[in-house]
Amino acid sequence: MAVATRTMKAERQKSVKDNSQREYASEVIENAYRIMEISYNQIASILRVDRKTLFRYRKETSTPSKAVMDRLAKMEMLIELINDAFPSEDAARRWLYRPKKHMQGNRPIDLIIRNRLAKVKNDLAIFATGAHT
Repeated sequence: MAVATRTMKAERQKSVKDNSQREYASEVIENAYRIMEISYNQIASILRVDRKTLFRYRKETSTPSKAVMDRLAKMEMLIELINDAFPSEDAARRWLYRPKKHMQGNRPIDLIIRNRLAKVKNDLAIFATGAHT
């Protein structure tokens, strides 16, 4: 009987963890869509999943793999940096969608879509210090 109870408890814990990961994935995806104004197709590309999988994540019917959870965490960190650096979502979008000389004329959003999140995170850190705009 004790083995059955431990098994049931482990299954409940896994279910809670899966639900938590599903909610997290859906929240990060929707925040990226809203704040960065990128398409779901672009988000799927950044996460390296197909559109159908992204749809399941959004609807919380599928649990992301560890690799996808890692990419979601990077995306969430970027969103948090954007939120911290700008007084409004509109100000953030203006920054995201304007070409930057120090980015070889690229817009930060283009680098995000090309999965160059580290470059944009570094630039946001510099921007937050007031070193350039």
